[in-house]
Amino acid sequence: MRRSVKTSGRIELGDIMLDTDAFEAYEKDKKLNLTLREFELLLFFTSNPKKALSRQQILNQVWGYDYYGDERIVDVHIKNLRKKLDSDIIATVKGIGYKLELSVLSNACCKQRGGVI
Repeated sequence: MRRSVKTSGRIELGDIMLDTDAFEAYEKDKKLNLTLREFELLLFFTSNPKKALSRQQILNQVWGYDYYGDERIVDVHIKNLRKKLDSDIIATVKGIGYKLELSVLSNACCKQRGGVI
C-alpha cells in the first residue's frame, strides 16, 4: 500500500486522495462533498497517520488557538465526516480523542488488488 504520498498539492493515503490546491477530497475516485472544516480535519489526520490526537490538539490545529467554544464541536464534525467516508478510517481512542486507522486502509487496499501488502 502506498502510505502518504504528496505531489504538488496532492496527498494520497490508501483510497483517500486530497487535492490541497482545489480543496477537494476523493475516496476510491469518488469525490467527497466535504465542508472546508471536514476537509481540514481529514488533511490534519492524513498529516498525522497512526497518531492519537486529542480534541484539544485538533481544535488548536483546525480551528485555531483563538477558538473559545466547546471542544465537543470536534465530535460533531468527526461524526459528519465519518458519514461521508465509505471506510471507517477515523477511529476513536478512548480517553484521548481520535486517530487515522491505517489498518482499515491496508485491508481495503488488499481487497481491491487481491494481494498482500
